[in-house]
Amino acid sequence: MISLNSLLISPLLPGVVFIIAAFISQRYPPKKINATYGYRTQKSMQNEENWQLANKYSSKLMIKVGVMLALAGLVFSFLVSDMMISGILTAVLTVAAAMMIFFFTERQLK
Repeated sequence: MISLNSLLISPLLPGVVFIIAAFISQRYPPKKINATYGYRTQKSMQNEENWQLANKYSSKLMIKVGVMLALAGLVFSFLVSDMMISGILTAVLTVAAAMMIFFFTERQLK
């Protein structure tokens, strides 16, 4: 039996994770270019200016996207009663959100 908690929490979780990760990134930004922490792409790691811009921009965008994901999850939890469909919608939106963060952040870099 599926509980009300799992119907509410599961779709909300990706948005909450995005928001928490963004706040951690803003509170403890990576100081120097590294291969373990921060927004790491070939373009962002080209120079220090790109590194700082990418990490600052992506964390701000991640908060906005996280809020949108959480709101979408809340809507799913009330409108979609099938857990499988809700899970698929949540997964698709989460991947789309990550791709959106990547696309817009990369577009900001020189």
